[in-house]
Amino acid sequence: MTMGTFDFSGKNVLVTGASSGIGMAVADSFAAANAELTILADRDEVHKTGDMLSTKHGRKINAVQCDLIENENR
Repeated sequence: MTMGTFDFSGKNVLVTGASSGIGMAVADSFAAANAELTILADRDEVHKTGDMLSTKHGRKINAVQCDLIENENR
């Protein structure tokens, strides 16, 4: 997925399911489009994904491990 000429500078974007697959690809595209990005996933790998995206795009990516379905996370 590519954002082409989209510029999300100054925009806050939250991507869920971002530790792998489509969610990671979406997060990567928003990071490439300069979004202020926070990624969420229920797996610990979300932190590795955040580090990888931070390194790749030279900017801070916030990574949060949480399960949006569990009541204690609401």
